[in-house]
Amino acid sequence: MTSTHITFDPENHIPDFNDPGLKYNLDLYHEEDDIAEKVIRVKRMSLPNDGNRWKIMENDKVIFTIEGTDLTKREREYLLTIDGFNFILLQAKTGIESLTAFRQALKIQLPAKPPKKIKVKKVRPRGRPRLIRKIEASYLGII
Repeated sequence: MTSTHITFDPENHIPDFNDPGLKYNLDLYHEEDDIAEKVIRVKRMSLPNDGNRWKIMENDKVIFTIEGTDLTKREREYLLTIDGFNFILLQAKTGIESLTAFRQALKIQLPAKPPKKIKVKKVRPRGRPRLIRKIEASYLGII
């Protein structure tokens, strides 16, 4: 690259770009360095009965499809969040081999499930209720 001198107009403080070689010497874009990167897109489609389908595309070519019916409710809800969307993009960049591998990675990524509340059953007394025992006793003449 050859050096060129830029002259400034002292009255307007505007550089003088009349030099024909200046356009090519200070050009910031180099065509030989132009490398096309792959574009990864994720498209979610709503299906009837609250179903979802995610299509993962690389340069307008579908590389993987995730059916919402193949996932649990918890996994579907996670994939609808921003973190879930970023997870799908990350898996697409690393390469998705199969749905099973995707689900195993998804189980590791999912936040921990809160513990279930244990319901305490009320213990009913065994035998006949007291009212029936009193009626029987009065009928038999014990009371």
